[in-house]
Amino acid sequence: MQSTESLWHSAKHKLSNIQLKSGEFHLVRIDESSVVTSYCGIDEGGRLFLAFRTSKRSLIPELKTSAFDSHISQRPDKTWLYMLRLVDNKLSSVFETLCIDLSKEVSTTGSEDAAIHLLKKRIRSWEKLFAASFDGLLSRSQVIGLIGELNLLLDLIESGKLPPASALAAWQGPYGSDQDFIFPDSAIETKTIRDNLNEVSISNLEQLNTDRFPVLQLVVNRYRDVATEDPNAISLNSLTSRLVSKFTHDPILLREFNTSMLEAGYVHHDSYDQLAIAIIHKDAYSVTADFPRLMPSMVMKGVTDAKYQVSLLSTDSFKLTPYPYGNN
Repeated sequence: MQSTESLWHSAKHKLSNIQLKSGEFHLVRIDESSVVTSYCGIDEGGRLFLAFRTSKRSLIPELKTSAFDSHISQRPDKTWLYMLRLVDNKLSSVFETLCIDLSKEVSTTGSEDAAIHLLKKRIRSWEKLFAASFDGLLSRSQVIGLIGELNLLLDLIESGKLPPASALAAWQGPYGSDQDFIFPDSAIETKTIRDNLNEVSISNLEQLNTDRFPVLQLVVNRYRDVATEDPNAISLNSLTSRLVSKFTHDPILLREFNTSMLEAGYVHHDSYDQLAIAIIHKDAYSVTADFPRLMPSMVMKGVTDAKYQVSLLSTDSFKLTPYPYGNN
């Protein structure tokens, strides 16, 4: 069976030789057994799109952004076609990656309702992705921060602290949580800083709030830039691939991981291979009553939020030894 990626590229090649009149479009099927048929398509303006055929009109939102748009139409056979079309050709690489991944994941759903539910979630994520960045890609600082979160996710799994499903469920950073990892009775916040620095930035009053989480840890990754061929080099793509291998045994779990990565703003792109870092050291600190930080209860009435720095030179007594999540 051909991969979704090869089917997409084969369909795209077929479409490149088709001449269309005004108002026309052409579809080439890119799956083989999905409950919701997916297509690679092109319109008369040469714009590429992904389409899904459903038996009933779904409530998937129709969108119009500077990057892509979408619409729903009824076919002569009374089925419905939901189309996602690329508007800005400069984003073709990111758009095609999103299309291939989405088609692949829809093909693993067991029912049309499940496929439509997945589509609704993904479209919201696509909209958020392109709203956050003109090219759909993460900035350097965002890449490094995400590497730090993913590295802890991998440590939680490989150290045996948590099974993959529990570790992934705890990872809430992509969904805007104040802490990156949230458990039933505790939380972990991660920070990734250059190895010659001794301060971490705290972005709001809730991030180190022990009123909310009496058991709260701060994990600090110290890194330095390295060449891509360095044996200790970590790139965002390589780290993502390692984590994918932890979830491939369960298609639902893998889909949840991919959803979280998209929510974090990640789409596989070759440019992410060029930014390589090595994590030199990892420390975990117990954020207890005397830990230097600000909380909502500490600030005067009328102060609604604050960003501040914590000096790690004053936190040695709070360090957890040995590092609790594998090698540091």
